[in-house]
Amino acid sequence: HMKKITKIKLKIESDYDADLDHIGTWSDECGKYGLLHNKDRYMNEMAYFNSTNAESIEEARRDYKRMKQFLSRDVEMLGFYAEATIETWQDSTGAGAGRIRNVIRTPGLWGVDSDASSSDYAEIEGQQLEDLKDVLMELGFVEEEIEAFTPEYVETPLHL
Repeated sequence: HMKKITKIKLKIESDYDADLDHIGTWSDECGKYGLLHNKDRYMNEMAYFNSTNAESIEEARRDYKRMKQFLSRDVEMLGFYAEATIETWQDSTGAGAGRIRNVIRTPGLWGVDSDASSSDYAEIEGQQLEDLKDVLMELGFVEEEIEAFTPEYVETPLHL
């Protein structure tokens, strides 16, 4: 049996299932610092925005402005993960001979704001690559085999 790494990628994707409840929620009821969002109830939207943690109307307005950035897609949530393509094969000449390609990936970190700082991005990317390295080493690869690859960056979000 032989094995080799053929590719390492760092992927950034849109997180379409991101939970924004930490910013606030939409409701037909006005909460303590609720803001009228849609007085005409246009397109089945809820009438009010209620900030989750606001302790003043100013904080509620800040949270509402942030939530509207997500609604307009000026900002979005992203997911970061690393993956490696590995090949294993048998040198036999029998029916079991051949090559198998597998993709190994980290669970990733999801719910990252697209307007986070470049240093935040670098830290997240580094952690994902470290997590992938740990998995590959558990599978029997050595550091030299892993570090021989420069990760290919694949970004598929709407905005970056």
